[in-house]
Amino acid sequence: MAKKDIGGACAGTAKLNYVYSGGCLKFVNYQNQCQQFCLDGVRMKNEKGEYLTSSRLKVNNFLVTLVGQTQNDDIQPKVSFVFEIEDKEGSKINIQTSVSQRNLDVQR
Repeated sequence: MAKKDIGGACAGTAKLNYVYSGGCLKFVNYQNQCQQFCLDGVRMKNEKGEYLTSSRLKVNNFLVTLVGQTQNDDIQPKVSFVFEIEDKEGSKINIQTSVSQRNLDVQR
C-alpha cells in the first residue's frame, strides 16, 4: 500500500504519489517509509540495496505503468508492474502486480 508524499522527501516533489525514473519506482508506504524498487542489470533491488530476486533468475523486462500520480488529475493513484523473469534453463514467466494508496486521493 502507498500514500501521498505530502512533503516531497521521497518522490522529490510535494504531493506526488509516486515517481518512476531511471528504472526505479519510489513511493511512501503505509508506514511512512520511502520505498524503492529498481532494476539493477538483470535483478531487482530495494532502497537498502538488497536484491529481491535470486541470482539464479534474470529479469528480462521491468515495465511500469503509472496512473493518477499527480494531485490534480482526479484519478485514484495506481502503479502496475510487469516483470518477465527467466531461469537458467530458459523457462520464462510473466508476473504482474499493482500498488495503490489505501486512502482516497483527495487534495491536500
